[in-house]
Amino acid sequence: MLILSGMKSRNSTNVYLVFVATADLVVLSFHLPQHIHDSDESYVYTLSTEAQAKYEVPFRQFDGIQRWGRETAIQLSDWTLLIFSCERLLTSLRPFYFRERCSVNTAIVMECVLLFLCMLSNLYGPVQSYYCLGTPEYASNVTVCIQNTEWLANWVPVEERAAVRPLQI
Repeated sequence: MLILSGMKSRNSTNVYLVFVATADLVVLSFHLPQHIHDSDESYVYTLSTEAQAKYEVPFRQFDGIQRWGRETAIQLSDWTLLIFSCERLLTSLRPFYFRERCSVNTAIVMECVLLFLCMLSNLYGPVQSYYCLGTPEYASNVTVCIQNTEWLANWVPVEERAAVRPLQI
């Protein structure tokens, strides 16, 4: 966050560093509630099954959004570091074109496109989570619901059932 305060040196490196730092903070903020929930296992297992289900509801309601945000931020951070490394390589190979190709505006546009693609590629998590919220056994058994939603990622059986077979005369 110190990078944002020093606006004198605005370059593409600072843009990439801000995006990586922000993505890491998002990962921390989305992962912290789940970590707190998981660290309190001794308390959860002393409760009855019904009380455990009620205790788990707040964590399960936002599980899809948390997983989506966490995975999106992790991918954004990874891809940002990769793009930053490629930009540094380009700078060392063609130093005279550095100002034209590696500008602040180019870095911002590249990061926004990358954020959109990361958000789009991780839509499976929230869809699966909210599909599972509609099933009654989700509160007691998470693995059953996750196994029942494999069709969200594997479309081959759905395509085979929907395939139109030609008529044989």
